[in-house]
Amino acid sequence: MEDGSVYVGDMVDGKRHGTGSFLPLEGDRYIGEWANDKEEGNGRRIYKDSSIYEGDFKNGEPDGEGKLTYSHPVLGYSYAGGFKAGKQSGRGREERSQGIVYEGEFLDGKRNGKGTLTRKNPGKQDAKYVGEFVNGLPQGTGSMIFEDSSTYRGAFQKGLPHGIGQKTLANGDTYNGSWVRGIKHGKGTNTWGPKTLFAGDKYVGEFEAGEFNGQGTYTYAVGHKYVGTFRDNKPNGQGIFSAIDGAEYVGEFR
Repeated sequence: MEDGSVYVGDMVDGKRHGTGSFLPLEGDRYIGEWANDKEEGNGRRIYKDSSIYEGDFKNGEPDGEGKLTYSHPVLGYSYAGGFKAGKQSGRGREERSQGIVYEGEFLDGKRNGKGTLTRKNPGKQDAKYVGEFVNGLPQGTGSMIFEDSSTYRGAFQKGLPHGIGQKTLANGDTYNGSWVRGIKHGKGTNTWGPKTLFAGDKYVGEFEAGEFNGQGTYTYAVGHKYVGTFRDNKPNGQGIFSAIDGAEYVGEFR
């Protein structure tokens, strides 16, 4: 060919048609089936960056079932599953050399739909998310196990807890309520687990930037209770403190 590329294989009416190999001077190489001068059927494409696709082709692009691999000690990648117009689409399995594995639905080359994303941590708890994805990130409803063994179940947006959800720490502390971009914000309930200094205590009320701020009720495990205004995790403003022995203080707290 005039550009220095070479084609070896079947031809019909001057077009590549049947089985053949295309070896360009520069660019992607292809070995496989052809129809009307385009890659069509089963084939193998070696891209300029050394990644390799093996599987079904349609109208010159990966389309159907196939496998895409890229060998690299840090950026290694493999995907096996469905393709549409050259992009991952449908169900598939994606693996990366950093220990990241995703199994689930794809659309337009990204994780979209329902799936499971796992980050393997040798010697530690594997981090895992099971739920809905949008444009590659957890979004919608799902559950997550973190590396420190804490868990979260609820709403996600752009990979972070956002909306209503419950997070439980490894020590048993639990927060159930509103989240904004991964931070407790809005109304919720914080309960302390049995392995903490405040075991059995509970706060129900308003949160701002992860702390008790606004109106709330703090109930102590021993039976005391404070109902009123909080600021930066402490009673601050008007409130009522009721002791277990029946004593009560109504007034300003600082």
